[in-house]
Amino acid sequence: MANKQMTVGPKEGAVAGVLAMGIFTVFIPMGVINFNPADPFLTLWAMNVLVGCFTIGSGIAVLRAKD
Repeated sequence: MANKQMTVGPKEGAVAGVLAMGIFTVFIPMGVINFNPADPFLTLWAMNVLVGCFTIGSGIAVLRAKD
């Protein structure tokens, strides 16, 4: 077998950054401890989770895309 070196390129670095951004976006609203259920907090939380899932999905799509 030939010795093939595996390196991390800019694509993998971008994917790591996008995935981290998506994970942070999902967990940002959970930093709020005291909230009133009458506030639009639940809507904000749901929108952040949705945006975070889309961001994670886009990172996975970039990872699986062909060069």
